[in-house]
Amino acid sequence: MSRVIVYHFIDHNGHGTMHNIVEPLCKKYKNHKIFPLDDFRSELEIRKIKFYKNSMIIIHSSGSKSSYFIENYKWLFGNKKLYVFMHTSANYQKLKKRENFINKLQDENLIVLEPSKEVAEQYKKYGIIAKPIQLGININIRKYKKYKEELNPYYNKILTTCSSKNDIYKYIKGIDRFGTLIYSLNLQDHSLVAGYNYEESKIKSYKFPEEDFLNVLAHSKMYVQLSRFETYNITAVQAKRLKVPVLILNVEGTGSCMREYVCKSEKDLKIKIKDIVHDNYDKKVIKSNYKDSRKRENLSNFKKSLEEEYFYGR
Repeated sequence: MSRVIVYHFIDHNGHGTMHNIVEPLCKKYKNHKIFPLDDFRSELEIRKIKFYKNSMIIIHSSGSKSSYFIENYKWLFGNKKLYVFMHTSANYQKLKKRENFINKLQDENLIVLEPSKEVAEQYKKYGIIAKPIQLGININIRKYKKYKEELNPYYNKILTTCSSKNDIYKYIKGIDRFGTLIYSLNLQDHSLVAGYNYEESKIKSYKFPEEDFLNVLAHSKMYVQLSRFETYNITAVQAKRLKVPVLILNVEGTGSCMREYVCKSEKDLKIKIKDIVHDNYDKKVIKSNYKDSRKRENLSNFKKSLEEEYFYGR
């Protein structure tokens, strides 16, 4: 297989989910390069890429800048195939009233890449070319298992995440569900919402730097994700690799990604939360998911999946 140069266009450089997913890949493999759209580079320089032999352009769709490039890709890249890595589902696009964006993705020269088989099928129903891609991470369990005195007040919590105080995003991430569930179990003093500071909430919340968050995650009692729209929850994957119990509702793309950790209903999830709180659960499940994640959700498979799609998937 010939060598391909893969350009990852992301909205923000140095922070955010897209950067955290792509940066380790680009750091390990020199033929993968981050192209941050918030750094000023002339459109002429961007358009040069289309003439490079075996150049793969992936736009990680997450904001207005990446949307601009998707909407104007023909002017920028001509008839070159353009890959759009969708970190949100088709149902999410509908919730956000982005029907025009869905229509743009129906072009035959645009290929949607999706970490979830189920969500790829969603996009196909709209006449969009969508391919499932194996995403991978790199995480050092020994590094984040180290005890930090200053973070001790946040350790051993039932942890969930949401990066925005905006009500629509709290709804999307299921923070309302989390609150109702935790209060029904009277576990609010043992729970934590990471990602923002929200003083009015009765459940403790705090915004951590990325390194501190991963340390808190590594020392959490469990990670719970009650999202209504979820293609591939990167924090859940990180929790698996840190040998932390994970509980996720069976929505959207979680089935093929999270396997044994997926709960069929909130009733089932409530039972499992109580079991984990009382340390009454099968530790073999933690070990098997850790091994599966190391084998399947690694940077090598991430790289291989993208490059094979470029050479053989068209």
